[in-house]
Amino acid sequence: YEGLSSNVFVIMRDEAGAPVVRTAGEGVLLGTVRGLALQLCREMGIQVVETPPSLKEAERWEEVFISSTSRWVLPVATVVMPDGTEWSGRSRGLAEELYQAVLRRAADSSVAL
Repeated sequence: YEGLSSNVFVIMRDEAGAPVVRTAGEGVLLGTVRGLALQLCREMGIQVVETPPSLKEAERWEEVFISSTSRWVLPVATVVMPDGTEWSGRSRGLAEELYQAVLRRAADSSVAL
């Protein structure tokens, strides 16, 4: 549930239809961009569940994205499953919205050199 240099997140819906972000909370690098992404999700009213996404729930996934220092927040279009089948995103734009929010927050927090 973590890439070589990135964290993995899944966006799905709860029973009421509200967005939920799932990502591993233990055994992963708790990096700055990951923390900012989770903070912004909460500020945007998106529930965060820090348990690893399950491949068994892939049919419920709407979006997948990764975070890292060099990629910020990057939406994932396709996930190749262990059996060779492919999951393709049904994006509603939350990952892109989160990416834009991360960029704004980083710019607002930066100082000129």
